[in-house]
Amino acid sequence: MKIDVRPISTRSSLVDMRIDFDKALPKKFDGLVGPFSPVQKFIDHHCMRTVAKYMPKNSGTFIRLMRIQTIIGSGKITVSTPYARMLYFGKVMVGPVPMVASDRDIKFRGAPLRGAFWWERWKNDGMGGLQKELDRKFGGTT
Repeated sequence: MKIDVRPISTRSSLVDMRIDFDKALPKKFDGLVGPFSPVQKFIDHHCMRTVAKYMPKNSGTFIRLMRIQTIIGSGKITVSTPYARMLYFGKVMVGPVPMVASDRDIKFRGAPLRGAFWWERWKNDGMGGLQKELDRKFGGTT
């Protein structure tokens, strides 16, 4: 099973990620895939749980908002705050509203694991073992 996590929106107040997996799945997955299916719910939950350690964390509000704003099983993980885009790209915002990104990087606590572009870094680190967990939970290799 091929899994892809990609950005679908990085507007000024929103960071959305879409989780897709290929549709050429073995017969054993019949009835288990699609929006709000057991497999999609598992993928969404696993992604949120494992990507949280890559996300910026000061008070934990940003991560809590991801958990509150995401509809498990939709295949879309959402973080909608006025500062979401700034944190995702890791650039200090300057000037009057609407602010613009400067050349200065944000210094994140817990770096280098926590910081900007958390989805890309999470994907490059093996997506938190998502494939292994899917195989374990839903039976064998795909």
